[in-house]
Amino acid sequence: MDPLPLLIFFTEHASKQVKNVWPVPGEQPTPSLRSPYVTAAFAKAVDTLTAVCVTQANSLAHKVALTVTLPPDDRLIITLAENRCGVEDTVEFLQLLWAALKSLQSNPGESAEKSNNIFVITFCHGFRILRWRINSLWEDALKFYAFWQASTTKNGDESIHGRLTAVFDILRTLLDNLPRTNTLTQAQISDILTQMHVLYRHCEVLSHTSTDAGEFPLRQYLMGCLHLYMNTVSLIDIATNPEFDDMFRRTLHVKSLQPEVSPLDYPLDKAFLESYIDDVLDRCKIMGRKNPKLQRVMDEEITHAIATAKKMKSAPLHCELRLFVHHHLSLASPPEQEVEAEASTPPLNYIGTSEHPCYACGVFIAAYCRKSEDMFNQFKSMYIQRPHPRVGVPWAMPKFGNTKLDRSLQRTVFITFCTDYAKFIGHQFGFRSRPISTDTMFKWQY
Repeated sequence: MDPLPLLIFFTEHASKQVKNVWPVPGEQPTPSLRSPYVTAAFAKAVDTLTAVCVTQANSLAHKVALTVTLPPDDRLIITLAENRCGVEDTVEFLQLLWAALKSLQSNPGESAEKSNNIFVITFCHGFRILRWRINSLWEDALKFYAFWQASTTKNGDESIHGRLTAVFDILRTLLDNLPRTNTLTQAQISDILTQMHVLYRHCEVLSHTSTDAGEFPLRQYLMGCLHLYMNTVSLIDIATNPEFDDMFRRTLHVKSLQPEVSPLDYPLDKAFLESYIDDVLDRCKIMGRKNPKLQRVMDEEITHAIATAKKMKSAPLHCELRLFVHHHLSLASPPEQEVEAEASTPPLNYIGTSEHPCYACGVFIAAYCRKSEDMFNQFKSMYIQRPHPRVGVPWAMPKFGNTKLDRSLQRTVFITFCTDYAKFIGHQFGFRSRPISTDTMFKWQY
């Protein structure tokens, strides 16, 4: 049985109810998937590289994942997967950024000038995307203005009003004056850098003014400005780290994968879903599952799940999973257009992601890491940063064209979803549960 129907119970509606403690407080739903085959510095480098590819102010709409392959020739191949393409010009941005990092690595005596170029490239990219999306921020801007007008808080000898005025003036200047090309004069670079450093200092203070997103709606955007600044500093450090000297000697080649969308066929029959959930709770031995309060809540959840399913006719294959499928299939049956050195070289064992993978991706990747070596020896386990407990729906499960592997992964993922959901229900209602075996068989499994 396909595990996906259970995910319609893992929605934003449910997440708000549990306040992001999934599946239960203090318990990580999936283990850390940090690779033992690459250094911590490399993992941080590729995660940082993906982070600067997206605009943090709208990161939920744009996600990036990438792998690095080092074939025997002199190339460094970045395989890039995005959840949307055609707007961000991420490939062009990576090529410009890599050239600037490489220039800094080979000319350490000119570090100040070369570092400035890197700052300008990352901020031009980020603010250019923001310009395209600025209309969608208008409602938040109005809420922010109301907070601004009501604010009387002081910080040191400067009012929040003064800092907010400065931030908006700088943002307006940057949005209006950043060139649409990447050819800048030294005077333009100097002016932009001055503005960015001032913006960083203001954002650093304002980001700590309030921890309540409702009270301070654009706090997330200010944090995004900080992250972009700090990630750029990290990239500059990477360029001067001897560990990466060999990589910077190579010629960059970027391969971009197109987004992939799978149709969803969720069951919309209430009786089926009631039986589905009852079976999960029964086989996971949740005591008190017939409690009237639980029955009422589950009835509401099933009604909400059906309404959710009606809106989800398709789901994107999340970026990190798209890379898994690409590399697995490429190594199993190399494309004819690939050069021999590339086709036979697996990527380094780490997938960089612009944000933490979601719960479902973490479950799938953990299952893949356990199963893949038995199924396909050439492609060893891949690793990512620790998954977030948030459930990213809609979600599609990848398929590798290997019936044995696909069935095995499907079964493992389904059992994990079921047992985690049962633990979650038990915790939410204070019900005891007996130990759940990973060999538990669910009648919906096949």
